Amino acid sequence: MSVAPSPLAFLAPITQGELPDWAHRARLAVDLRVGEVSPTATALAKLTAQEYKAFRGRWRNLLLASKVPRGLALQRVGFVVVRVTPHAARWDSAVGGLKPLLDCLMPTGTAYPDGLHVIEGAMPSNMPIGVHLVQRLVPTHEPHGTLVQIYDLT
Repeated sequence: MSVAPSPLAFLAPITQGELPDWAHRARLAVDLRVGEVSPTATALAKLTAQEYKAFRGRWRNLLLASKVPRGLALQRVGFVVVRVTPHAARWDSAVGGLKPLLDCLMPTGTAYPDGLHVIEGAMPSNMPIGVHLVQRLVPTHEPHGTLVQIYDLT
């Protein structure tokens, strides 16, 4: 009996053309394939506090399923995020929708109960380069998801 591969296996990796120039000079520390398209800020704004908490917990579970390395505590990072989806979002909404992802990568604490401590913080001193976001449009019948690469800039 053969097991069907996960739809994530069919998500094409981030291509050289999708990478910003700075990524070619930095060390790739984390490379993830998440089985859900990152939300938009518009979708997040519709959630109550309890719904957001549950949503953030689901993203934590998605990251754990993607084998995110816990406790790295990277000091200075750059992010490349590719939303693989049939529906493009406005850029401001797509970037704003990355909050649950960043919350889950922060150090665990009162403000970030779902934090996995992959990065040390989200202040400009920790993230001197803005998130490089790409929206890769695919037909509805193709796999969807989010590709995340975190680069160590130290």
